[in-house]
Amino acid sequence: MITIAPPTARRHAEGQIDLLLAHDGETTRLHRGMAVPPLQLSRIRYDDPDHPGRANLTMLHLGGILAGDHNHIQVELGAGAEATISGAAATQVYAMPAGAATQEIRLRLGVGSRLRWLPEPLILFADACFRQELRVDLAPEARLVLLDVVVPGRLARGEVFQFTRFESLLEIYDQAGTCLAAERARIEPRHADPSITGVFGTTPVLGSLYLLGDSLHAETLCVRAAQLCGGDGGATVLPNNCGVLIRTLGTSASAVRRQMITFWRTLTSEYDPL
Repeated sequence: MITIAPPTARRHAEGQIDLLLAHDGETTRLHRGMAVPPLQLSRIRYDDPDHPGRANLTMLHLGGILAGDHNHIQVELGAGAEATISGAAATQVYAMPAGAATQEIRLRLGVGSRLRWLPEPLILFADACFRQELRVDLAPEARLVLLDVVVPGRLARGEVFQFTRFESLLEIYDQAGTCLAAERARIEPRHADPSITGVFGTTPVLGSLYLLGDSLHAETLCVRAAQLCGGDGGATVLPNNCGVLIRTLGTSASAVRRQMITFWRTLTSEYDPL
């Protein structure tokens, strides 16, 4: 059962999600669940015909992200647990004439667990100032599919790279607490134009797909992923052989996300299930 805390009268939102999913026989069950608005979670579902015991949940951010907001999301999978967590709609980061917003995500995967983290795109409105930190803890034999699509504005309105600042930090650790890989990004369009040739150019939407786990055949996956990308993207093996990063650029959030999902499904069908 997911506990939903009542909304508070605080000016700045402190959204929270805290989940513990554990393997119980042939089924992954929810052992702990809490959602504090503006973050919400659907009820757990078992609607994947190919994996009837896999837990499926949908996450939703109500009302978008405003200055001063802080979200904390923690998802933990016990040994052997399997889950898919997707998004119901894009996360909109609104204009912030003053202040900033942050979001912290921690994904902890137990031995042999499987998690598909498939949020909808993140849209950075004009004057948005946003920082996201994501930490992944991987136990032996665990596997994680991590999707990230960043959209630098409301493209249909011609709003491109008008946000103030976007910062992103991703860190991947093993069970012993050793950092296997880290990635940092900071984009401030008013200080350096990201739309120049050789950076984003005319393809402002950035899609990233991380396939993580010490039991993956990273080199093989990387070669095949590069073939799938063609000239629109690329793939690389991550440090310490902890997985593969596939990255592509595009002009449409939906098209980039769809392409990333297609890559993942193709690799899953051709190699070990992810």
